[in-house]
Amino acid sequence: AGRPLDIIRFGPLFSAQQVWHKVVFDLILMSSFGVVHSLLAQRFMIRQLERIVPTEAIRTVFVCVSGMYMLGLMALWPPTGVVLWDYLTPRDASIVSMAIFVAAMGVVLSAVWTFDPAEFVGVRQLLADSDARKMATGMPQLVSTGLHGIVRHPIYTFTMLAFSVSPCMTLDRAVMIVASLLYLAWGVPVEERKLVTLFGDDYIQ
Repeated sequence: AGRPLDIIRFGPLFSAQQVWHKVVFDLILMSSFGVVHSLLAQRFMIRQLERIVPTEAIRTVFVCVSGMYMLGLMALWPPTGVVLWDYLTPRDASIVSMAIFVAAMGVVLSAVWTFDPAEFVGVRQLLADSDARKMATGMPQLVSTGLHGIVRHPIYTFTMLAFSVSPCMTLDRAVMIVASLLYLAWGVPVEERKLVTLFGDDYIQ
């Protein structure tokens, strides 16, 4: 049987005050990841990294640092023990949630495949013999077909759907979703300006 949206269940080990302390700490973790992720993508930081890392390895360093930081974030994340809503039995909720997640992330992978997955993670730059070796982020490529012809940022969009659409919503997941949306609200306009500078009218159209 489904439970109404206004039912909030606190885990037996945590008081309301402890839960909010955990929420604040989780928000700090997510914010720090956003800062590191964005900082590494800035041109001035790339120039600093080029002093100690070959240019063709910059993308690989970016991916590795972001990945390790995310692993650290997950290790440090204190669970709140709070369920905001739960419309299915635990078994059914797991099945439905996993199906939604796999479907959405499948779309994300297809969007990544529209580019060059090897370039996306920096391997192509490491192995390239052309001018790509001189570029930290690979060769500029504007893709306007497939999903990119329908959704401006399909990777962001379907990644958020993968985490947001679920018959069971915990406070931990909600905190992550809200923090991610706030980060995207700031980060997407920054990325848009970079893409307009790079591709001009072709991107605007």
